Amino acid sequence: MVLEIEQKFVVNGSGWRNLILSSLNITQGYLFIGDDFEIRIRLVDGERAYLTVKSLETGVARDEYEIEIDRHVANELFERFCKNTIIEKVRHNIAALTESTHCIVDEFSGRHSGITVLEVEMSDLQQSVNPPEWALNEVSCDRRYRNHWLSKASQMQIEELKNISIQNSQNGKFEILWSGFLKESDVQIELVEVDLYSPSEQATLDEVWKGRMKSAEISGQKLYNSSLFGLNSIAENVDGRLQIIVHRTDYAGYVASRSPTSALPRANPIGTSIVPITTDGFIPIGKRSSDAEVNPGKLFTFGGFFDADKDIRNGNPNVFQCIIREIKEELGIKLKLESIQLIAIVNDSIFIHPEFCFLTQIGETKDEIKNADWMAELSSIEFVKIENLKKFLKYNEMEFTPTLFGGLHSLALYMDGGSY
Repeated sequence: MVLEIEQKFVVNGSGWRNLILSSLNITQGYLFIGDDFEIRIRLVDGERAYLTVKSLETGVARDEYEIEIDRHVANELFERFCKNTIIEKVRHNIAALTESTHCIVDEFSGRHSGITVLEVEMSDLQQSVNPPEWALNEVSCDRRYRNHWLSKASQMQIEELKNISIQNSQNGKFEILWSGFLKESDVQIELVEVDLYSPSEQATLDEVWKGRMKSAEISGQKLYNSSLFGLNSIAENVDGRLQIIVHRTDYAGYVASRSPTSALPRANPIGTSIVPITTDGFIPIGKRSSDAEVNPGKLFTFGGFFDADKDIRNGNPNVFQCIIREIKEELGIKLKLESIQLIAIVNDSIFIHPEFCFLTQIGETKDEIKNADWMAELSSIEFVKIENLKKFLKYNEMEFTPTLFGGLHSLALYMDGGSY
């Protein structure tokens, strides 16, 4: 039995990311939650499993008893008893803030995505920590930030916490690699065949993917592998045309290599998004499903990853073909190639990958899009008048996927004559 002494703080901003020493994927569920104690099962990176009994006192100190158990037993317990109390998160071990402390940042995912908490574990009840500038108010005594409470919280209760926990700015969450207005004829894509991973790196990748698949199975999340095109380089010619070099990769490589602390070469798969403008001047903006593997619950339009099996035109990779396919699949609209412009290439610094953002004028009205079959990809949709885009971005900044925000930021900058 050990006495766990820790302070908790709501995380604000991304200043902690450069302190990351290592990261772990955690899935946990609860066998019992009583008035005085809880019994928890935890799976770490899909491989190691633990059974924990923890007291439920309010404050910074709690008794904890933990043993390692067989992961197959843990999986059976998850399946039988924990389906409705699942918590998923990435636990980042970060550099200590003061001597004699152990510091972690829990970045929640799944339906709890958007909640990020700093925990400072101390060896003495007399210790206390002054939070860094990227941490907000202390929540050590706020039961709503206890994992067992989050596991049974309603979606409305979780959304209330997200309003407290979201970062104040998109700063650091995206990087605009290129912006402008280009037609398909101005973008040349060349495929190079490279072996991204050595045999030992591939073995590591396979183990990480196996663990992630197990976590997805436990939580009921849909996850599958697919062949993708990844970004090698971007070069702008003197005539303004873009030269894009791509390689073959897959989704498993992306999941295994996207962590800021991963030693694997980045898979760097290319995502796409499009800003469609209706005939009556609206941009449809939806909310991604809370079950989405990347940026769950965030505002998005339409798009997906650059598929190495499907997005080929005249024998060559064609990212414009990708967005034509995605719009057809997600909205039932057939776009003409000449109606599409590439407006930005934006790198997601959280779910690390580049995204190509497009702009198009569609032949449908707001009401026609509202009644289209978009629900397979989005949980809800709203419509923003094009002249209100800047204001909408300002008041909903943290609700967007970083890459779409970067693309819309570029568009708003152009509309505003260069000042945003």
